[in-house]
Amino acid sequence: MSSTWIEILGVIAMWVATIVRAPQAVRDPRQRGIWLAVVLIAVAMTVHMAEIFTALSTLADPHVLQLGSHVVTVADGTAVLGLIVAALTGRRYVWPLVGAGGLVIAVLSWIYLSAPPPTALDTELPLSYWWLFAGYHFAAIAVSALVCWRYAHKAPHWSLAGGLYSLGLGLAVACFMWVITLNFLITHVPAWFEYFGIFKGAEALLLAVGVLLPTYNSVRHRVLLARSYYGLGPIWRDLIDGVPSVALQGQRVSLRDRLWPAYPLELRLYRRTIEIRDAILTLRDYITPAELNEIRQNLAAQGIDTSADGPAFTAHWVEAARKAAKSGRAPLPHEDNITELGGADRPTEVEFLLQVAKNRPR
Repeated sequence: MSSTWIEILGVIAMWVATIVRAPQAVRDPRQRGIWLAVVLIAVAMTVHMAEIFTALSTLADPHVLQLGSHVVTVADGTAVLGLIVAALTGRRYVWPLVGAGGLVIAVLSWIYLSAPPPTALDTELPLSYWWLFAGYHFAAIAVSALVCWRYAHKAPHWSLAGGLYSLGLGLAVACFMWVITLNFLITHVPAWFEYFGIFKGAEALLLAVGVLLPTYNSVRHRVLLARSYYGLGPIWRDLIDGVPSVALQGQRVSLRDRLWPAYPLELRLYRRTIEIRDAILTLRDYITPAELNEIRQNLAAQGIDTSADGPAFTAHWVEAARKAAKSGRAPLPHEDNITELGGADRPTEVEFLLQVAKNRPR
C-alpha cells in the first residue's frame, strides 16, 4: 500500500517544523527534550512510509529489517515518553522508563529470533510478541499524551498551551491506531487498516502544529521588528545621505553582513531609530521660520494636523530641511521648537517615525 498524500504532507510538515525549531532547541535546554521527541517520531514515520520501507527492503534482509523497525518503534515510544516527561517534570522517572524500554526490546528480540525464519514475517509469530509490542507502545504514547494535556493547563501563555494540546492530540491519534492494532489481535478483522495513511498524516500534522505553535509570539515579534526596520529604510537612507555625521555605521553594507548580520534585528532597529532621531535634531537648523509657516499653512489648508509632534508636519519640514542641507545651505539656529518627536517609549517612537516616513512628500 502506497503512502497517502496526507501522510506525505504530514511527514514533510514534521521535518519543516523540526528544522524551524532547531535553533531554539539548541539554545534552550527546556525545549530540547520535546523537540528531540518529535524528531524521533519524524524519523520513525519516515522509515515506516511504504515507499521508504520497500526501498530499505532491497538493501537488508526482510527479517532483520522488520525486527529492526519494531525495535525502532519501541525505542521511539520510550524516547518520546522519556523526553516529554523529562522536559515537563524533571529527570527522576527517565532512567526507569529507559530500563523498561530496554527490557521490552530484549524480550521482543528473543521471541522474534526464536521464531522460525519462514514465518517471522507473518502473523504466526507468538501472540505474546504482538501484545507486548503493541501494548507497550500504546501505553508509552498514551502516557505521553496525558502528560502533554496535563501540563498544557499550567502553560504560561496560550501558544505554549496550544502547542502541548496539539502534541497530545497527535499522540492520541497514534494511540487510536494502536487500539485498532490491538483490536485486530483479538478479532483478526483488519477494520480501519485502510485508513492508517490518513491517521498517520493527521498525527504528523498535529505534531507539526504542536512544535510550531509555541514559536508564534517570537515569530510575530520578529515580523514586527522586520516591518519597522525595513519600513524605516528609505527615510533613514535619505537622512544619512543628507546628514552623514549622525551615522553610527556607514550606509554601505557588505553582502556578508546582509546575510549574516553581526547584531540582532532589535539592536539594528534601535540604532536606526537613534540615527533618524539625531538627523532630525540636526536638520532643525536648516529650515527657516518662514518655510515652517508656509508648511503649516499648506497642511492646514488640507485639514492636516500641524502640531509640532504631528507626523505629517514633521515629515514635510524634515524633507524640506534635508534638501536645503543637501544644497549647501548653512545652518541657522532659531527659536521655533519643532523637534518634539512623538512617542513615549521606544515602540511608540518607532511607530511615530514610521508615520513620518509614510507622510513624506513625494
